[in-house]
Amino acid sequence: MFDRQEYIDGLSEQKKNGKDLQFTALTQASLSAQTMTADPNWDRYLSYLQESINERQKEAEGYREILASPTVVNYEELLKAKIGLLTTIASIVAWDWAMSIPKKLKEGADQL
Repeated sequence: MFDRQEYIDGLSEQKKNGKDLQFTALTQASLSAQTMTADPNWDRYLSYLQESINERQKEAEGYREILASPTVVNYEELLKAKIGLLTTIASIVAWDWAMSIPKKLKEGADQL
């Protein structure tokens, strides 16, 4: 059985090896040339945002399939899919905007 001390020892080992514990579950996505900043820290941050966008786009596609399906006729199911699609799209738009900030900051933009 896995006990608390083994867990703490495992965390300590990860820290020694230089692993970033907060982002171990995230995978880095490739970035477009438009969002690259030439700063490895900003680019890493952007890759995490891009992966989140990719996941939300897959989620949005699932909602679109439900809404387009002729076999889904339950009002609650359709309403949940509609709300899910709209909130997913809103997240994608917000993360797209957030991805534009680092490059604008590096270029000295007055307005974001």
